[in-house]
Amino acid sequence: MEIKRKIMITGKIFLAGVLLAFLPAEVIKAEGGSDKQAVSGRITYTYRESSEFKNAIEITGAAVEGDVSVLKIPEVLDGKKVMSIDFGRYFCVHISGEDQRDAAVKKLILPKSIRPVKAADHTGKMKYIPLEGLAGLEQIEVDPNNKFLKAKEGVLYNKDMSALLEYPDEKTATVYRMPSSITFSMAIQNRFIKKIVFSKNKKYKTASAVACDGLESIYLPDNITKVQGFNWCHKLKKIRWSKNLREIHGFKNCNSLKKIKIPDRVRVIGAETFRWCRNLEEVSFPSGLRKIEGSAFGGCTNLKKISALPASMAYVGTGAFAKTPGIKKIKKAPYLLSSGNKKVKGKTGEKYRYVAVITLTKGKKRKYFDSQRVYALKPSKNRLEVKKGSSRTLDIAPGITVSTPTGFWKGWKLKTDILKFTSSHPRVAKVTKKGKVTGIRKGKAEITVRMRTMDVKCKIKVNVTEITGR
Repeated sequence: MEIKRKIMITGKIFLAGVLLAFLPAEVIKAEGGSDKQAVSGRITYTYRESSEFKNAIEITGAAVEGDVSVLKIPEVLDGKKVMSIDFGRYFCVHISGEDQRDAAVKKLILPKSIRPVKAADHTGKMKYIPLEGLAGLEQIEVDPNNKFLKAKEGVLYNKDMSALLEYPDEKTATVYRMPSSITFSMAIQNRFIKKIVFSKNKKYKTASAVACDGLESIYLPDNITKVQGFNWCHKLKKIRWSKNLREIHGFKNCNSLKKIKIPDRVRVIGAETFRWCRNLEEVSFPSGLRKIEGSAFGGCTNLKKISALPASMAYVGTGAFAKTPGIKKIKKAPYLLSSGNKKVKGKTGEKYRYVAVITLTKGKKRKYFDSQRVYALKPSKNRLEVKKGSSRTLDIAPGITVSTPTGFWKGWKLKTDILKFTSSHPRVAKVTKKGKVTGIRKGKAEITVRMRTMDVKCKIKVNVTEITGR
């Protein structure tokens, strides 16, 4: 409810502009606007000419005589087909007269002519119908002959149900199971929902909800790679995480969360993600986590148990663990240096507390770079022949990115603490964490060298031969 109050206050800032939509047609015309008015039944509609369709209009508001709980949009108004509606502004449907106020529209009925025409995002590929102004909406119905829209259990979808277009703010159901046909969804604002099960469609990648005050549980199927938009869900205490989740954002002020185990494939925890989760006590990080952005856990005053930062960590944002007791005991990789350290070069414009830094050596010379500037790795040899029982050490040179790739640093060696070496056949050729390859028995193997802090790697083929002369 706190979020809705803030939204309403913000909406009132634009009230003066919105009221123009309900002035008499001749007054609007005098002000240079394009909106007009027409009466249908006991309702005076405000509309504008459609810029996309010939002899068609878009309804932008309505004034009713007395309160109205059901608003049925006409198919034809002022002799023209109603192709779209835009109720995205607050005070869009109001009670006419001296005591003007929002009408309590609980049910919206859409004719067969209505279609979504507003772009839902910057790509313009997804279209929706703005209904944010109908804050008391409980149910939506659509004419079954509509070729573009479909309503099911009071929720608005596009015709093939691949997109969730509107979940009514005041729908009283406590569980919402998103159809598996959904590949895109508009944000959900509802205070009655206690559990949301998101779409299992492989094309549905980002799960989000906004202002779900009563939400207690969310289920993220394994197709979800990014989650966001659950700030101020004070009752949220149970999360079923997707096994393929890569980014986590937006759980600020979720005060019922107590223990979190970040899924194995997560690479980024966004800025302020768990900020002010004051009852959060324990967090464990996956081995491949790369970035914790600023204030991610700031203000988690009861967070006392934090697992060691993984060796894969590239950045830790400023204030990521501000006022968090557990930060005093946290362990980190030796190459994760304070951003104030003079060795840290090539930082981005973002603010970080710790930055993963690579060390390069050439003779007695040393250079240091932000590890994210490495775009490739190059071994001293692509093929290595090792005799059984003997050893060879690999040297790895980095490709450094400044503004454009500048090639590999010939003669410079990358310190091995930020690298991970693995052998495809350890019983043929084993490799140490410092890149020392030892032949065990005759055969072939492949050594893979990876940067711990990013997705760059190289491979070396190894041939182990028998010792001759015995």
